[in-house]
Amino acid sequence: MEAMQSYLTITAPFDGVITERNVHTGSIVSVDATRKGVPLVRIQEKSLLRLVVPVPEEATGGIEFGKEISFTVPAYLGKTFTGKVARLGYALDSDTRTMPVELNAWNPTGELEPGMFATVQMAGDAHL
Repeated sequence: MEAMQSYLTITAPFDGVITERNVHTGSIVSVDATRKGVPLVRIQEKSLLRLVVPVPEEATGGIEFGKEISFTVPAYLGKTFTGKVARLGYALDSDTRTMPVELNAWNPTGELEPGMFATVQMAGDAHL
């Protein structure tokens, strides 16, 4: 019975919040052969958010690991947040002529929500 009970517990490898739930108590859960079903739940971490910014070719020269970059979100007018450059794409998208740059943004107060639209302030006057 204990072995059966252990299959009823799902443990995430990080702290987060459930943002999507597709099953409820008493639901029968199965996996099809293709394993392309809907996830049981979607959990998102809120303490560390990752912001992927498409940086125009002309602005890629000033991007360095660890550099702090400011951004704003519509939910908090007048408030500026920061993220640090964590990863570079190292290649430009041939259609948009931009390079993806990933920022790590710490969110200790939980103000920011995953999926918020951000406006990023690059060096000079470029807004992304």
